[in-house]
Amino acid sequence: MRLPKAIRISDREAEFVKAILSGAKPNEAATLAGYGNPADAASRLLRAPAVLNALNVELGRLVSGRLVPAALLALEGILDGGPAIYGERVFADVALKVAAMGGFVPPRQAVSQDTADKDPEQMTDAELREACDVLEAELVGRAKDITPNNKTTDADLADLL
Repeated sequence: MRLPKAIRISDREAEFVKAILSGAKPNEAATLAGYGNPADAASRLLRAPAVLNALNVELGRLVSGRLVPAALLALEGILDGGPAIYGERVFADVALKVAAMGGFVPPRQAVSQDTADKDPEQMTDAELREACDVLEAELVGRAKDITPNNKTTDADLADLL
């Protein structure tokens, strides 16, 4: 583990960070790092700014060095398998996410060229209604359903009151 020079932690703290990132629980990591009272040491270390910074830096390296390429390979596998194997919704979702990673932004709904560059104060009522309809349709298209899976009934709401 090679931390930037700006992060100064002791060798034992570095061993603690390494153990945590290897999957050890905090008390176990403190024991592996050679601390005498693991529970107190783990509690103290997990509140120490330098140790937290080191954990963050190393976790970032782990994610970008190993997990992101693996995730991209998994996405590629889904795209190669197509909708027949993974289902149309999964395939479409993955395709859009991969496209977004590449910088693709879905095109907006076409706006009439008459109103596209016109100041709203200069628009007629009909043009304003059209512009509002276009914007509302775009908002509806971008909205995500956040309804929980467990539907709440009126009786459930009455019980809460």
